[in-house]
This record gives sequence, structure tokens and C-alpha cells, in this order.
Amino acid sequence: MDAPKKPQKQPADPRTRWSAPGIDLKDADGPYAAQRLRQPRFFASVTPEFRIDRSDKLFAIGSCFARGIESALRSRGFQVESAAADFDQFTTVDGQRVTALGFTNKYTTYSMLNELSWALDPEARFPEQSLVDLDAERTIDPHINPTLKLVDRAETLARRRIIQAVNARLKDCRVLFMTLGLVEVWYDKLAKVHLNTTPNGEMRRADPGRYSFMVSNYVQNMQNLEQLYALLQRFGHPQLQIVVTTSPVPLNATFTGQDIVVANTYSKSTLRAVAQDFASAHANVQYFPSYEIVMNSGRELAWEDDLRHVQGAMTQHVMDQFVRSYVEGQDTRHSVTAVTVNYNGGPVLRGLVDSLEGQPELARVVVVDNASSDDSLAAVEQAQDPKLSLIRNDTNRGFAAACNQGAAAAEGRYLLFVNPDCRVPQGALQRLVEVLDSRPHVGMVGPLVLNSDGSEQRGCRRYLPDPRRALMRVLGLHKPDAQGQVAGFDLTGTPLPQHPVAVEAISGACLLIRRQLFEQLRGWDEGYFLHCEDLDLCMRVKQAGAAVLFVPDVTVSHAQGASSKRRPVFVLWHKHLGMLRYYRKFQRRSSPLWLTVLVVLGIGARFLLLMPGAWLSKWRS
Repeated sequence: MDAPKKPQKQPADPRTRWSAPGIDLKDADGPYAAQRLRQPRFFASVTPEFRIDRSDKLFAIGSCFARGIESALRSRGFQVESAAADFDQFTTVDGQRVTALGFTNKYTTYSMLNELSWALDPEARFPEQSLVDLDAERTIDPHINPTLKLVDRAETLARRRIIQAVNARLKDCRVLFMTLGLVEVWYDKLAKVHLNTTPNGEMRRADPGRYSFMVSNYVQNMQNLEQLYALLQRFGHPQLQIVVTTSPVPLNATFTGQDIVVANTYSKSTLRAVAQDFASAHANVQYFPSYEIVMNSGRELAWEDDLRHVQGAMTQHVMDQFVRSYVEGQDTRHSVTAVTVNYNGGPVLRGLVDSLEGQPELARVVVVDNASSDDSLAAVEQAQDPKLSLIRNDTNRGFAAACNQGAAAAEGRYLLFVNPDCRVPQGALQRLVEVLDSRPHVGMVGPLVLNSDGSEQRGCRRYLPDPRRALMRVLGLHKPDAQGQVAGFDLTGTPLPQHPVAVEAISGACLLIRRQLFEQLRGWDEGYFLHCEDLDLCMRVKQAGAAVLFVPDVTVSHAQGASSKRRPVFVLWHKHLGMLRYYRKFQRRSSPLWLTVLVVLGIGARFLLLMPGAWLSKWRS
């Protein structure tokens, strides 16, 4: 073994403490465990001891959670040798719920040691005696997960050669992911080898005394990992780095006769201790807390309905944390694409483009024009900015659809949706990106939006609407009381916070969202033409388990309504249509019929009351 890693001195970092006197325990954005554990999707503090370059080859081995790791890393452009195209020729069993690579799952430290020994060590031989011929056309390989269609012995051995050839590519990989799964193991007494899977009924009936069951303990699992480490030191990459973790996926069944939950707790606690001590014993091994991230996240966001399989979005969340911690080149330069939708914006559009110019975080500026009839695009074209892209629509497609067009042309990790009549000062993008980078549980952030006179603009920090808050607004009870409490939607008028805080909704005039989250949500809802689509997006970000933050130390000015003032009736109509759509989408199912009727009538009445003023405004203009 290498020299054990030295214990750290007592740190001042609040992430090493559960709580502290005087903190707001309900602040999920806080650094203490008592605060972070309130995040819908938990974020664990990780200090990487090595970095991964995009050019590195990666390999994953272990339980089914390793397949999620492979998929997540491949989707981010990494070369993952364990997810080889060689396996595409294999046929999976019809009707089984398996991933294409599910047959590669290795559930125990015994099976991981076996597979890599057969692939890397020239003196190790695959025990063909462990194969079981059920008949002339069906042979079982008990060292792979039984998700492949059974074939005869010759083809089974041909598969085995392909599997071992792929596993041998580990020697060229600088990073190995190991996910530890189970401690319950079956042993083949005839072939003298531990199996990866449970012998099925046909195998046991053919030779009742051939297989024995055991529950492996801490010492046995640690010995297996140490043997595996020695093997990799001999035959692996000279600069190999190992990331070990414990799979959160529980046992499907136990052969101990215990309650499955009790048996699973023993299995995971044993392997969790083994993983930690294995990492502490070697300088090039690090434990990554994927187990803790999943287990401390909200159940409805972490697990599928069977409470056994981890949701795909949760695996992506885990890998997001890994990539931010370990991957080189995660700086803020060229990480943002700004998208703005223009309709007869006049000179304000050029002003926005000029304000964004020179901000190093900016990768692209995409202007989507909804069939403008003025010269606003001509003014922008004169800027000759190489980062600028123009998309011209023949018709006015609406704000949401145009935003999605711009997002489809994006680069970088973040999307900035900003109105053309906004001005984004230098340093604003840097700070917004910094807030998102330092808070992985946050999905979207918005600045303090100011009116032309420097006052706070309504809507840049607010609650999501519901019928009760709407009633408070109608009754004039929506303004802050003496204690700063708000019964309506808007938080304008309440004291500005001193640091970024979680809110239910921010303004669509300027917001920064993680591009991956935006794509996961399938973008803006194009059922909205104008207005309320930002509230819809905030609601869906919340439903996805991510937080929305208001960042008061970033200010963006917004000369509200540069184009909409020319069409007040049109804007008013679509605003009220947006209200109806939002209510039908998020609140109608949980509302009694009488309340739905009242809401619809209230929205209609509001439109009729405001329409004369809109007509007057149009007539004056």
C-alpha cells in the first residue's frame, strides 16, 4: 500500500460543519450541511486531487450505476472505452428492462477482479468450465448480467473474447471509475470461481451441489480491491487515476432471509467503508460521493417509481458535479451564449449588443428577429461583431419560439436570455456565471433589473402566481406590510437582500440558465406567444429540482416595452392568454371547479377593464 493520506487539520470551511449558531437553517443556499440538505438535489462538497483532460480515455466498471456514468460522460464528449461500439452486435433479451450495455454490469468486487484479470494478465485464463450448457443451443455465461439472448457455446465464447478485448483497453485509459454494488456472492465449486450473477433455477437443478452462497465482509472486499490495484499497477496506464464510489442502487432480492432493506443497508455500509479506506490508502485513488448525492436528494427526484433505479436526470446531476470538480478547462471564458428576440426594437437593439461586447464570458450573441419592419437589424449588422449571429423570421413567431430558435444555435454551458432594451454592464456576466458555477444545485439566476430612473423594476424577484395571491392583488393587499411580508406576487418594495437568495421567480427580461437544464426542460413553452412564459420556465426549473436565485449585486437596466408600447392591445390580449395557459397547466387540476370558473372570469374581467386604457394608449401613439 501507499502511505496513507494525512488527516486534514481542523478546517474553518463551513462545509465541514453540520451547523453553526445564528445561521438561517432554511436557507438551502447556505454552506452548512443543515442548509444544503434542504436542496431538492443534494450537492456534496468535493476537493479533487487530480484533473481530467478532455483528451483522456476513460473506463467504467461496476454495477448498473456505472452504465449511467458511461452514458453521462459520453454525452459530454468524453471517450469512454468501456462503452464500446464492439458490443452493438450483441442482442438483448426481448421485453427485459435493460440498457444496451447492461450485460457488462459487475456487481461485486470478486467479479470486477475476475474480469480485469482475464483481460489484462497474460497468465490468467477464463474458466470455460464455469459456462453452463442448458442444451445444444443455449449456454449461460454466469460472469455477465443475464440480459443477452442465450446462444450456443461457440458463440458464447466468441462474445467472451470480444468482452475481454474491450476490457483490455483499460490499459490505455488514464481514468478508471469503479462503482461497488453488492456483497452477496455465489461461488462455483466445480470451476472454483466466484460468479457475477445468481445461478438460475435450471443451473441449480442440473447440479444441485455445485453452487454455494456467501455474504462477503469488509476484509474480503478490501483484499479484492487491493489485488485489483496491484493488477492495475502492473498492467494499467502509468498515470492511472481511480475514482471509486458506491452505487446507490439497492439489492433487488436477498438470499440471507433478512428484510431486504436491512440486508441492503449492510451491503451498502460495508462497501461504503471499503471504498473510503481504499481511497485513503492510495494517492491515485479518490472517493467520489455519488452515493451521498443520490441518497440525500429528494426521493421524488432521485428515484424512479420502483424506488430502486436512479432517474436519468439524477445521474446527470451527479455527473454535473463530477465534471465541475474534475474536468480541466472549466473556466468562464466563452461559456455563455446570449439570445435576444427583436421586433422593431429600433436603436435599443444595437445598444444591447454594444453592452455585451468585450465580456470574456460571451461565446456568441444570437439575435432572432420576428419579422421587424424597421431598420433595427441594419444597425446591428454595422457592428461587424464576429460573435454575432442573426436569425430572420418571415413572421412573428412569438417570444418563446424565437428564444428556442436562438438557443438551438448556442455554444457554451450557459444561456443568457435578455431583452433587446436591456443594458448588461461589464462584469455582470462574470458574476452571474460565478454564482451558477459555485452553486451546482441552482439552475437559473436573474439580476436586479432597474427601470430607466434607477428604481427596481417589478417582477425581477417574485412569487409564482396562484389564485390566493391573485385575490390579494385584486383586493389591494399585495403590497409589503410593516414587516416586509408580501401577500401578492411581487417582492419589489421589500428590503433588498445582501447576497444571492432563492426566489420562486425572476424576470424573463434577463436571466441566465444552465444550457443542459434548458435542454432537459425542452426549452421555452411555445404555447405562450408573449408574457407569462418566464413564470412557466421558473415553475419547470423548480419542478426539475433546481433552485432559482436572485442576484442583487448584479444590476441590468431595462427600458421596458421598447416594441410592445406600439401594440398595447395586442400585448394585453396575449398577456391574459398567457395567464390562462399558466393556470390551466399548473393549477387547474388541483383546483375545484368553482375556483377555475372564478379564475377564468377574473382574467377575462381584468382584460376588459384594462382594454380601454390600451386602446387610448394606442390612439395617443
